[in-house]
Amino acid sequence: MEIRKLVLDDSKDQDGLWFESGIGDIRIKVRRMGNSRYKEVFQKLIRPYRRQIDKGTLSEEVAEQILSRALTEAVIVDWENLEDGGKPVKFTKENAYKYLLEFEELRASVQDCAGEREEFRVAWLEESAKN
Repeated sequence: MEIRKLVLDDSKDQDGLWFESGIGDIRIKVRRMGNSRYKEVFQKLIRPYRRQIDKGTLSEEVAEQILSRALTEAVIVDWENLEDGGKPVKFTKENAYKYLLEFEELRASVQDCAGEREEFRVAWLEESAKN
């Protein structure tokens, strides 16, 4: 296998890909977890807590807030079929943060889908073949 085919062009996954969330019929559109924006946002968010992280004293609550904010700012792009109380929930950054923070299963699904490196590599290869 050509080793260069394993390299992902970060600019190719900025639009995100659609995935079945595994939660009912909710679909989510996410960018790759390792995208440069995520790395930048995550580092900025953890900076004030570096000491607590190093000591192993960062609370689970704060860790969930950091992760939810990073996913909101740099990974999740959109969703479909998400309802609350039978009413559709429009995708906004505010709603994304609220629901990712409150619902661990949704947060985990976003992480899982965004970590599907092979899906992003295949999409990148398909896009490259078109050009």
